[in-house]
Amino acid sequence: MVLIERSALLKKLSMNPYFLDENQDVYIPLSDVRRIINQMPGIEADSYAQESQSSTGAVFAHIATALARGYADLYYVDMQTDAYIEYHIDDESGVLTEARRGTDFFESCKREAKLCVHPEDQAAFIKAMNRQFLTEALDRTRVFEMTYRRVKRGTSYYVRMKVSCMKGDSRYIVIGVTDIDE
Repeated sequence: MVLIERSALLKKLSMNPYFLDENQDVYIPLSDVRRIINQMPGIEADSYAQESQSSTGAVFAHIATALARGYADLYYVDMQTDAYIEYHIDDESGVLTEARRGTDFFESCKREAKLCVHPEDQAAFIKAMNRQFLTEALDRTRVFEMTYRRVKRGTSYYVRMKVSCMKGDSRYIVIGVTDIDE
């Protein structure tokens, strides 16, 4: 962790119009903090960047794991290549683990629909799990949701599927499936 003495930081900032609150705490844009740190003697920019990236990666991993709880299945899909990664959450430990990788997500959905989706819901599921349909739906709202029935060991149960993409980057989508019958 990089610690900077308050007085040294204030001295560096004395020529810059940054916001000071009633406690004299300084509020600075992150890009300016990096620039200031890189100019300080004894601090290497690379070590700061590596520390920042690793802590950011750990934070994102924690966020992803916490948000993944409650989903039976999670998929990360490349909409350009159809490659995908399927993830599962261990019920006991809550750990997000990779279950499998594939190269043709949409064809896989068609095959698995015949095995895992209730016969009355298969047509709607196959229609929704189409690249063009999802692309158009996500262009409109960035999130698409669908409730349908799955079949497991002869018993049907309702699930909700949520498909989303990042604003401005529709190449990758994330699909989460939640059992709503529990």
